Amino acid sequence: MRRVALATTCVLVACGGPPREPARAELHHIGGRAERADAAVPRDEIVLQAGGDVAYPFGRAPSPDWEEQGAAIFGDLAPLLARGDLNFANIEGPFSRHGRSDPANHVLVSDPHRLQWITDAGFNLFSVANNHSMDASLEGLHDTLRALERLGDGRRCCFVAGAGQSAEEAERPVRITLPGKRTAVAFFAMTWPHFRGVDWGRMATERIRSAAANGDVVVVSSHAGRELSHVPEADIAARYRGYVEAGARVVLGHHPHVAQGVERYRDGVIFYSLGNLSFGVSPDRRRTKGIVESGLFAKVTLTAGEITDARAFTVYTSNVEALRAGGESLSPRFARPQLLSGVFAAEANERLRRWSEAIPGISSTDYHIDGDAFVLGPARAGHFD
Repeated sequence: MRRVALATTCVLVACGGPPREPARAELHHIGGRAERADAAVPRDEIVLQAGGDVAYPFGRAPSPDWEEQGAAIFGDLAPLLARGDLNFANIEGPFSRHGRSDPANHVLVSDPHRLQWITDAGFNLFSVANNHSMDASLEGLHDTLRALERLGDGRRCCFVAGAGQSAEEAERPVRITLPGKRTAVAFFAMTWPHFRGVDWGRMATERIRSAAANGDVVVVSSHAGRELSHVPEADIAARYRGYVEAGARVVLGHHPHVAQGVERYRDGVIFYSLGNLSFGVSPDRRRTKGIVESGLFAKVTLTAGEITDARAFTVYTSNVEALRAGGESLSPRFARPQLLSGVFAAEANERLRRWSEAIPGISSTDYHIDGDAFVLGPARAGHFD
């Protein structure tokens, strides 16, 4: 069995296998516009979309017919996923027959066949750098990477960051060139450091700066922050702004399991926590913790490497509690994200505004509402203003 280093800096595997020079998307990917080869889409435009944490621990299915949903579990997001060139999710824990799930003790191991639900829905960009990646030891991590490699077959391509065979591999981004696109994407994935002798903050910043200097669009996935809090800590805010200062265009935060605020910063955008996306665990957090079980589905449009639009849609992710707004009630659906609209979206956007204004050191709170979307500032003259 190959030895694998887990990313506490940023460790990569492209399509689950050993790194290549460089990793390129030579195949059409599912869910994306490259599959349709739409001539109306500019060659220098990339649509990056992102949801948060995904996990389906063994034994956590509400009924036998729940298994029959497959990719339809993401049905609310299907129209959005169809428009993305890169659709991101954080794989929270191994998808493996090795090990056993024990959510009560924070051990998450998912049935491997459920991984295909995610790729069939149109997700093609993944991080496995998180605190649950080794919940089924190395065997479980290998199983997950091999499964993603198999799923990246003839008509689609998966890009996976977060694990590799050495520390050297840990320091490299996965570089993605999409079919028909002029601009390349350098994708980093990292998690909160528990790694002897590695200054992952300094190392990550240096790698981001190098990738940006190469002309790539730098996207950073970071699994960090305080759980069950709608406002990031000051050190997280400072760190993520540092990534933008080094050249990152998009920072995708996750780990808190709930949505946090968003920020336009210089030439980048920071989603401090995307929250859960599809999570098969049933805590009663809303009443006991005073938080809202919602996540964000982010959409960022990049034209010639610059952000021309950035917005967030709220998804309701509670498995046990109804959401109430304006006299209406939305019933929970187990591990099935519900894209909010109408009065539910209006109240969610107001919460997102408050959470964003509470971010420590926030520099800009410019935003507007476009339908059900929370849009971070206007886009003018081909750049993010």
